[in-house]
Amino acid sequence: MGVAEWKKSNEIYDWMKSVAFAGDNVPKIELKKVFYKYKKLDVLVIKQSCSVPFYIDKNYMGVNPFQIYTRVGDTNTPKNTQASYADVERLWGYHRSRNNNQ
Repeated sequence: MGVAEWKKSNEIYDWMKSVAFAGDNVPKIELKKVFYKYKKLDVLVIKQSCSVPFYIDKNYMGVNPFQIYTRVGDTNTPKNTQASYADVERLWGYHRSRNNNQ
């Protein structure tokens, strides 16, 4: 289990910049190294931001443009659907309230 070829953090950052995020709002990320049962894991952390929701404006590897995906608990939004209306409203509400307070 796992990935045989490790990516360097700069490769991940470059890849993130190459994806067509709407409004050029690329999520800020951090790559953390975690050890679990004598295995090294790379954990990609997406930093909290008032620019949510993040979504792409061009099709990318089966991910549809202009669709908002979420992770609720341990479940991701399937690629062929989008986040629930309530979750999307919550993200846009967070976006609006954070931008109004700055």
